[in-house]
Amino acid sequence: MSPVAAGVPASQAGLELTLFVAGDSPASHRARARLAELLESLELPLTPRVVDVLLAPQEAMQHRIFVTPALIVRHEGRLDTIIGDLSHTADVVSLLRPGH
Repeated sequence: MSPVAAGVPASQAGLELTLFVAGDSPASHRARARLAELLESLELPLTPRVVDVLLAPQEAMQHRIFVTPALIVRHEGRLDTIIGDLSHTADVVSLLRPGH
């Protein structure tokens, strides 16, 4: 796995997602799966950028990520971070659907 795995840029009306994970840990797997499920259920055609902090620690430090998993959501100049496996889906949805 490369340090940064990216598909189609995760942007829709300025929405950008970066998910920081630590290798193949169970929490990392849960966060990836939950984010994919949420994006599908909300019909958001986004591919989050996934950064493995074990392979790219400098990027985690640059973004001040000290705990994983962590999801950074950028929207119209605003930056929000959710720490954990994204099990509090209401918090994630509120950031993925700004203004709804």
